[in-house]
Amino acid sequence: MKSGALYFVSDKAIHDALVQHKFTKAHVKDIFLERGIIVSSDTPREDMALYFSLLNHDYYDHQKIAEAFSVARRKEKTSVTTVQGIMSRENIDDQLIRLCEAISSKGDVAKVVNHKGLTEVVLIYQDVNFNRTDFKQVENRESIISVEFGENGFVMRWPDHPYVKDIKNRVLSLAEEVCEDGFEFHEINLSSVSDSNDVSSFFQRIMKEMDGFNFSDLIDVYLFNPRSQDEEEVHIDKGSLKGKGVLVSKELSDLKERGFFICRVIWQAKKTGARGDLYQFEAKFSNPELKSDFSYAVHGFYKEKSLGVYAKTRVPCSSSEERILGRILEHAANKVAESILTTGA
Repeated sequence: MKSGALYFVSDKAIHDALVQHKFTKAHVKDIFLERGIIVSSDTPREDMALYFSLLNHDYYDHQKIAEAFSVARRKEKTSVTTVQGIMSRENIDDQLIRLCEAISSKGDVAKVVNHKGLTEVVLIYQDVNFNRTDFKQVENRESIISVEFGENGFVMRWPDHPYVKDIKNRVLSLAEEVCEDGFEFHEINLSSVSDSNDVSSFFQRIMKEMDGFNFSDLIDVYLFNPRSQDEEEVHIDKGSLKGKGVLVSKELSDLKERGFFICRVIWQAKKTGARGDLYQFEAKFSNPELKSDFSYAVHGFYKEKSLGVYAKTRVPCSSSEERILGRILEHAANKVAESILTTGA
């Protein structure tokens, strides 16, 4: 049996699932009909749930009930690792194939897909979280690690998820094995920066220094307040602000004066020009305490209906446009981080 999989659900968990609003009458009829039982629409839901929970159940019953509670999962944010060194694509691809074989032997699914100038590692795995309710503890996921090759190394882009991060670290170890000379890797990291204002400046500058875009507004900001050794027992380590004009608000200034620094931002910007659609981006440190694990997301755009008036529904970007906008955001983040690390904000 695969470790972490859900193989047994209690009668109470089944009963509780069947009485929930998300488990519709159609779902209830289906699970009874599979057992050759026809139920009336007039039968109280509580009676049906109690009766079904007392029957014998197997893995397929659990899966069918769990499917009713599945939700559309938000796309993971993208993290970037730049690898430099003398190495061939052929050797890297061979190592990736070996890695996928090792992953598949443990029960997950992994395969290598080659494109021009790019290799993708496709991962299909189970995300287990025992803090969720019984039928939501195991979630099937699919993630893609892309390896884009250059003259002296490659750039690896991967979803910001613990499982994928572990695979990313294994890719780095394998790349180091086949690197002939000069192996090193780089990720955006401000752990050596002690001034909280410089960390906040990192995010403020990214929003305003994306090539081809004019900053419009910061709509969500998340802050972190590191604990000092001589601090009293009461300590607030996180804060957030939402709304319009957050970047110039007194509330944000007050929090920064108290030692908070920005660790995550969601903002909107327009392509350079008098008119245009309103694009939404996100950038964050997944580990704010260490000011590391930088990741970003291109949320999409609000279509301009008339001058200064935008649609209320956000539209996702096409894959090609999302890739282009992601590279612009990456470039801005790398440029700003390098500036802060070398000369300060």
